[in-house]
Amino acid sequence: MVSGKKVSRGLGRVINDGPTIFGARVTLRPVTPADLPFLQSLWNDGQVMQYVGAPAGLGMTGEKMAQWWDKCQSWTATHLIVETLNGVPIGESGWGFVDIPGMLELKLARAHWGQGLAGDALEALLNYIFDRTAIREVIVTPHRENTAARKLYRRLGFQPTSPPPNFNHFECWTLSRSHPQFPNTLIFDWGGVLMRTEDDRGRRYWEAQLGLPAGAADRAVFESAAWREAQLGLCTVGECWTAIGRSLGLTPTRLAQFRRDFWAGDQLNRPLIQRIHRWRAAGSPVAKIALLSNYSPELDNLLDEHQVRSLFNPVIVSAYEGIMKPASRLFWRALNRIGVSPAEALFVDDFSGNVAGARSVGLHAVQFRDTQQASEEITRLLP
Repeated sequence: MVSGKKVSRGLGRVINDGPTIFGARVTLRPVTPADLPFLQSLWNDGQVMQYVGAPAGLGMTGEKMAQWWDKCQSWTATHLIVETLNGVPIGESGWGFVDIPGMLELKLARAHWGQGLAGDALEALLNYIFDRTAIREVIVTPHRENTAARKLYRRLGFQPTSPPPNFNHFECWTLSRSHPQFPNTLIFDWGGVLMRTEDDRGRRYWEAQLGLPAGAADRAVFESAAWREAQLGLCTVGECWTAIGRSLGLTPTRLAQFRRDFWAGDQLNRPLIQRIHRWRAAGSPVAKIALLSNYSPELDNLLDEHQVRSLFNPVIVSAYEGIMKPASRLFWRALNRIGVSPAEALFVDDFSGNVAGARSVGLHAVQFRDTQQASEEITRLLP
């Protein structure tokens, strides 16, 4: 917050791996490793946790908290710390939990109960979600005995409703606001969207040579630990392919041939590239176009080889971030660098899990199946 300037309630700015949201008396901002001791004490307090099924607390140790932190790097949820205006943490909140975009969470430490701080935090959170994301309905699950929470939710306008699928053991309340949110920024995936495998004969040839079933060549690459490590920046491209070759029993010479044939049928999606040129033209409702890909550093060479780097600003590659889609943190980093809110961005990816991750953050999202389908859906969502 800039000293001396008033910040409107519920409005926020994106910093680091999430939004910072300002209420009248509290601030909500992304969780960092420095918050682990506070979260440990919060989760180990049985009175705080009694209404989520842990009346004795969770028994979290330092080791368990470290494991939780590693795991939450891949979450699709936006997880926030609630703190006072002078920076003292007092609770946790956020949305997108259990893969439901509008699912909210809010817990406060006992020392701050009964002071109206939960209401301020929840109101600021709701204002941000409805004003700055594409999420139109939010969900809470008040425990039947948590009278304070139920009273707060009623005051804010929540109403009991039917629970989402596989959520029948909870009582669910929802709150909706409906007004159009039009994106002005497009964010594209690379593999499977802008670069497509149009001819897989090279891969099938090697399956026959190695006596492998159909699809085994793709799995040997894309489902290998080495490929994932390369996408996370944990190994070099060369180390990745050496490990893949070793798993297939290939000599260095045959590995080079396998690698060349594996990619031989990949082609740039030129019809979509032409569409992107039109979306970049003067008078288009699209202001910015970016690239967000789970890929190794080899993507740099591909962008230059196909002369398309200048179409995208910024280019965000998982290998340089150490985080992969569908993690919410990677989407927030992209939003931060582009300088837009989730509601202003439309994300295009061929994997349903990545599309769901984007929607959990609050972006508009289209799952790519073919160029015509994706282009038509994008056009319908633009102003």
